[in-house]
Amino acid sequence: MNTKLEAKSFELQKVKFNAKNGLVISWFDINKPNDLYSVDSDSQPHEDYGTKLDALKEVFAYSLGLNNGWTFARENNRHNDESLKASIRFWKDEIERITISGVSVVGVGSSKGIKISGSLKTDLGVVGLSSPIIRFESEFIDSIDETVMIGDLAETVFSAIEAEIYLFIYKGRRGGELFNSEAPVSGLNGAITLSKVG
Repeated sequence: MNTKLEAKSFELQKVKFNAKNGLVISWFDINKPNDLYSVDSDSQPHEDYGTKLDALKEVFAYSLGLNNGWTFARENNRHNDESLKASIRFWKDEIERITISGVSVVGVGSSKGIKISGSLKTDLGVVGLSSPIIRFESEFIDSIDETVMIGDLAETVFSAIEAEIYLFIYKGRRGGELFNSEAPVSGLNGAITLSKVG
């Protein structure tokens, strides 16, 4: 592994939680695009990673179409404050039912986007789901004919996640260690593997 990789050369390919709440990560050095690095680390990520991952809940909800009833209810209840408040609570409850477990990059250039993996809590249990591909150029028209720029939101959140994963790998930023006496050299405690692609 190149321990001197700069943030501008780091390109995240995939990140997800493993069974021990550590991370499984795959990434490229953009100067060596045929070398895919990967690690399965038991180290827990910093709390900021979880916060950034939670920001994808709304993108995930839009990609699954959970907003359809919300936008209709919001538009048709504008003059009834109680119903409007109930609609807002419903949308927030829909978002809270979602758990995001990982994200992967698909495509290149103008077709670049992400695919989100996660789960949705239902009355019958938890259902594992993955989003359709969310291109960074994506937008859609919702049920009241408003344009939602889902791709912009996805790209902004993904960039923040990518920066957090860079800090985890190369700067040793982990969770649960507020007052670490020694600066770690890396956030990893697993073996990094190199795979040739292409």
